[in-house]
Amino acid sequence: MNQHQHIMDDLLVKYLLGEASPGEIQTVQDWLSSDPENQNYFQQVRLIWERSLRLQNTPLRSIDDREDDEDKAWAQFRQRIHAPKSSAIPTWTRIAASFLLIASLTWWWSSHKSATVLIADNHTLTDTLPDGSIVLLNKHTQISHKDSRTVELKGEAFFNIAPDKTKPFTVRAGTATITVLGTSFNIQMQADTTTITVETGQIKISTKNQNVLLSAGEEIAIYNDTIQTKQPIAKNLYNYYHPREFDCNDTPLKDLVQALNTAYDVHIEIANPALQNLKITTTFKDESLDQILSVLKSTFSLTIGKKDNQILLH
Repeated sequence: MNQHQHIMDDLLVKYLLGEASPGEIQTVQDWLSSDPENQNYFQQVRLIWERSLRLQNTPLRSIDDREDDEDKAWAQFRQRIHAPKSSAIPTWTRIAASFLLIASLTWWWSSHKSATVLIADNHTLTDTLPDGSIVLLNKHTQISHKDSRTVELKGEAFFNIAPDKTKPFTVRAGTATITVLGTSFNIQMQADTTTITVETGQIKISTKNQNVLLSAGEEIAIYNDTIQTKQPIAKNLYNYYHPREFDCNDTPLKDLVQALNTAYDVHIEIANPALQNLKITTTFKDESLDQILSVLKSTFSLTIGKKDNQILLH
């Protein structure tokens, strides 16, 4: 919570205690009328204060009557903890109560504040998070975060995390939680399978019943909440959108086709099953789909045709 909010909380406490000056009362009233969210926040303040009074059927009353209410509330509190009673609330207690109320409001504000949401629709999106970490969202991906070191992911994203040994970075992806200190990795969520690939450093993956450490050059799949056996990275196509290139190293044609379909929003189908496991070693960088198909055609002597919205490889 920022310094301005702390100042306003102080004013609201004084306003409720009946100790605000005419100028401060006007400040609170102007603040209330400036934004409906402020009114909602003030209602939460009132609710916390009313509960603190412990007077079940006694609403907040006029300024002249509040001192009596506060004394009753203090007396009830003292009685509950079996301590000697006091006939009036001392100044230091009022201050302590104000701090307690502000602490409660700080908790409420932080737990109810809106999350920041990043959405990549039909294009990839690169953004720098508040802590300096860089995230690249693939198309049709969304992340949200309420603080700078915890995000929730839906879709596929590549993270390059700013190191901070005092505060690990956490990604929640479905039922899995990925914890890192400073590294780069890719998470791809598809239906009931989440694939995590580590490019540099090391991460910890946790589900309800399992914990696994994954290091650079390794990848793992989580299928129906179960972490599968980690493997060396089988193909480098996981980062075809980071940067925009397809790094093929003895890559089966079927795997490249799958990446092309996702990257270009097309439907390429290998019509001849015998072609699926043909291997290709090359790198396509910032090339159009037509250029890539032309290379595949000449490399494998393919016939490329179209039917409805499909591109057929024979």
